[in-house]
Amino acid sequence: MKLALQRRRRGSLLVNTMILLFLLILTGFAFMRWAADEVYQADFDLARTQAYYIAMQGALQQGMVYLRSRSVEELPPHEVPFRPGSNEVYGDYVGRVVSGNIKPVIDYDETVSEFEQRREYTITSTGQVNFFDGTSGRTVPVRRSVQMRVRLRSYANYMYLTNYETTRFGEVIWFWTPDTLYGRVHSNEQIAIKMSPRFLGPVSTTADDFLHGSGYNPYFAFEPQFNVPPVHFPETLSELRNAAGAYGHYLDNNGGLLQTRIIAENGGWRYMQWAVGAPFDSTALVSEGNIAYGNNVVIFIEGRAEVAGDWVTGRSSIGTEGNMFLIDNIKYADVNLTTDPQIPEGSGNMLGLISESNIIVANTTPNGRGNGRTYATGYGDHSRQHIVITAALVALGESFTFENQNDTWDAYVFCDPAGEHPGESDERGTIFLRGAVAQYRRGYVHRGVNNCNGTGYAKDYSYDFRLQTNPPPIYLTARDDRGNGLFDILSVQELDP
Repeated sequence: MKLALQRRRRGSLLVNTMILLFLLILTGFAFMRWAADEVYQADFDLARTQAYYIAMQGALQQGMVYLRSRSVEELPPHEVPFRPGSNEVYGDYVGRVVSGNIKPVIDYDETVSEFEQRREYTITSTGQVNFFDGTSGRTVPVRRSVQMRVRLRSYANYMYLTNYETTRFGEVIWFWTPDTLYGRVHSNEQIAIKMSPRFLGPVSTTADDFLHGSGYNPYFAFEPQFNVPPVHFPETLSELRNAAGAYGHYLDNNGGLLQTRIIAENGGWRYMQWAVGAPFDSTALVSEGNIAYGNNVVIFIEGRAEVAGDWVTGRSSIGTEGNMFLIDNIKYADVNLTTDPQIPEGSGNMLGLISESNIIVANTTPNGRGNGRTYATGYGDHSRQHIVITAALVALGESFTFENQNDTWDAYVFCDPAGEHPGESDERGTIFLRGAVAQYRRGYVHRGVNNCNGTGYAKDYSYDFRLQTNPPPIYLTARDDRGNGLFDILSVQELDP
């Protein structure tokens, strides 16, 4: 009986061992299959990743290079296909760009107003790699497609844009601790920085470094870009001149005999012209008229011009041949005069002020003439100090600056010891700029101890971010020194295979 029991136990052990071996073999096969699947999936994912980067390479090296290598006038009005690439080795794979195209977001042959054209393009690119499928023993194509949306940049995309950072006398103008810049900053010259200014938008320069001043400790929200292409400053506003002429808003100065004042009134722009060299006299006007507000108003003024007004409504651009003097606030109708004037969210008003010469804050009583900051009843009193500017400014010929800086050579010296205000400063308040400023040469808005121990304005500048997508009509396009357009990448997305 014991012998029979031992035999049964040995038989059960053998069966159990066989079952266990069978299970181990099955588990091993399953593990090897799983491992093979994992290796296959890893290889396939790597191939897909490589195809994605080839697609991105095509978008940049074919699409963006194509757009950046053409003048603005030569940009394509219709879809342009890519030329398929040839096979190249990419790591462990052979691949190429198999297809792609550049397509305007708006078909520029359609009846689209020149004022409403936003030069945007989509760049679509498909990359492919050859992937060996070990399970089938065949080489199969793996493809991925991307779509990049880009926009032609305008001057309105810069909060602060300059060609030169020094004055015409070679004086360096510094960014320093009181300066906070919220939008894109670019200069075609070396940017001078001392102490602790804050740059909350992208900063770029054609130079290979900043000029480091005392206590250099700036804050940059984005890594600064050096050795970038310059932004071209044209000498004339040819497009704006032509558009103003076409719409009957070209104000000539009768061969240099007239000067112009244009005021943003309730209902429209009112212009008045009188003799050059004479003070303004509403009873001695040679010409006057009104231009109604609208969504795309373009005005060009020959010669010297004065600009002001509290009722800017709609979208307008005003260009001048000569110096543009801001004689009082120039602001949107929906902006209130407070200690912190702001453009209301959802405002549809937009203004461009562009001069082929200078834009100058005039030395007038409303703008703080004669130490107005001291004589105002408080910081919120705008009647005797400050100027509020809600506009995108461009001074092509020289600078955005202020009149009568109390230099020794100036005919106006407020603190003249022999005058009525010996030893007084000439602080005129604050420039509240809600918009952007571009200038050929950076200009002073405040002078120091050698100019009546303080002359001019504090700066309170905020970028109007609506300018990113809604520039004033017929605004300047950002080009490099060859005339080719500069583009911003707005978005990148992968398309379904």
